[in-house]
Amino acid sequence: MILQHLVFPLHKNCEEEELYFRRDNKSEFKPAGNILSFDKGATISFDTYFNAISIGKWLEYTEVVQIDLCLKMRGKFTLSLFNHQSMFTETVSVTNWDTKGAIKEIRVSLDCSKWARISAFELTALEEGGEMFEGAYVSDVMPINKVKLALIICTFRREQYVSNNINILKEAFFDNESSVVRDKIKVYLSDNGNSLTIDETDSIKILPNKNTGGAGGFTRGMMEVWLEKETSGVTHALLMDDDVIIQPESIYRTYALWSLLKTKYQNSFVGGAMLCREEPWLQIEAGAYWNGGEIQSRKAKVDLREVKSCVQNEREESCDYNAWWYCSFSLSHIREDNLPIPLFIRGDDVEFGLRNMEHLILLNGICIWHQSFEHRYSSSLCYYVHRNRLIINAIHQISCSQKEFWREFCAKVIQELFVFRYKNVDLMLAGVEDFLRGIEWLKGQDGEILHGSILERSYTLSDLTDLEESFDFSEYKEGVNTGEGKMDKILRKLVLNGMLLKGKGDVIVPVINPHAYYLYRKDKALHYERVSKKGFVVVRDRKEFFRLLRRLLNLKRRFRKEYKYIAREYHLRGQELMNFTFWREYLNIKAGISSINK
Repeated sequence: MILQHLVFPLHKNCEEEELYFRRDNKSEFKPAGNILSFDKGATISFDTYFNAISIGKWLEYTEVVQIDLCLKMRGKFTLSLFNHQSMFTETVSVTNWDTKGAIKEIRVSLDCSKWARISAFELTALEEGGEMFEGAYVSDVMPINKVKLALIICTFRREQYVSNNINILKEAFFDNESSVVRDKIKVYLSDNGNSLTIDETDSIKILPNKNTGGAGGFTRGMMEVWLEKETSGVTHALLMDDDVIIQPESIYRTYALWSLLKTKYQNSFVGGAMLCREEPWLQIEAGAYWNGGEIQSRKAKVDLREVKSCVQNEREESCDYNAWWYCSFSLSHIREDNLPIPLFIRGDDVEFGLRNMEHLILLNGICIWHQSFEHRYSSSLCYYVHRNRLIINAIHQISCSQKEFWREFCAKVIQELFVFRYKNVDLMLAGVEDFLRGIEWLKGQDGEILHGSILERSYTLSDLTDLEESFDFSEYKEGVNTGEGKMDKILRKLVLNGMLLKGKGDVIVPVINPHAYYLYRKDKALHYERVSKKGFVVVRDRKEFFRLLRRLLNLKRRFRKEYKYIAREYHLRGQELMNFTFWREYLNIKAGISSINK
């Protein structure tokens, strides 16, 4: 069985060569045919994120006991095999091969007797005109598990992203007669916007759905998959965001891993890392730790072009969940009484992972590309982040020190007040207030209507041409490069960032984490997002500042009195949010799971 194919740079997803191979100027990559050509003395190394193999994990988690490297080549080469263990590299073997001018397949065994994190190889041409066409890591072991993947994708009016990814899937799998997983994948598109025009096929199913966020979209897909499992043959779910860039080989490797997984790991989750779309070699997260809401992204800010990074990336770390931009698990986790909870966005994957994930398996080369969250701003998240954090901690009885929560929460509220973002403060306070309304309130909400009201109360990024304030980049740069001394900082806070003093002038600041000092004694500010080149304008309002401050203090007193009772109620009754009966009503499903009353 092929464990993983060698893959090459593709314009459709990622052309960063050093994620695939490292070559010198005596070699050439020909994208048209995915051919590597060699001059005499040329060397190409494959100790890379996509083309090394996570040998330690294949041997640990699957029934694989021996792995061979197969290469389709022409020419005379030296083939060197390496094992990488932590910071040490061991040369396993060095052999010469000569195809005598013909295109031949060569096969060589990796050293599986010693524990290593990754194994890889290097080719050096011994004559002119050498070529490598394709390759794979294979094992003689037969699949022991029946596997068919349900790709559940939740989307809301992102037709271009979805169409691009469907086309990638069609080319790699559905329209590819040579693909062994052609009939082992079925796509379920939860269409929260009711706007997709993609044609349904035996392999692609469209599910019109209410706009109930990621939680509602993914749950809708899970319900459909569960009800169809006997007729469809689906055994595992693979959840993916709609706006990611897919690497088809990641899906194949997920399939291969499930096919060979040992029995004791069947309840594990298989996760995909998030790589940065803007810098495709940069890993943003590979699994995460909830930490009561102070999320810790595992292996963040890793440069995957470096060999040492690929080796260290295979190190196991404790994780509570894997985000649903790419997350796979057995259908045994989808039951009539074991569905996600209606958090709309931010936290549905966390809660489901806390409840179901025994272990997370991550491999180099299983990933997607996604826009970095550092470059994405959404005012509405101010509501969801704090409300959902409290709900998740309550359901799972995760210790939440009121003192610690309020220290962090107040700091964030004050920060928003200091930068004049009063709508954000209103949403933050509303999130905590709605948590205190209890589980009965949440059960009775129409998620679509609630989200609409939150959007109406949020800041909207607008084109600069639509704003009254003009944008000047030099003014923006000057404002954000301004610093302050220690005593200046103390005095600034004593006068509430200038709120007790007369204002003077305007300023342009970044929309992501603007320092309060930038707005000290200012009257107005343009919050600017550099990626989208959009922004919104805020104005200093002393009356609103103190009104929201009083509301914060009143909420703190109420929280102290009511938190323990509300948290206990969520813990005891949380199951009421996780079953088919609740979700049918929440999604307004009237007659059968596939029929939505729009």
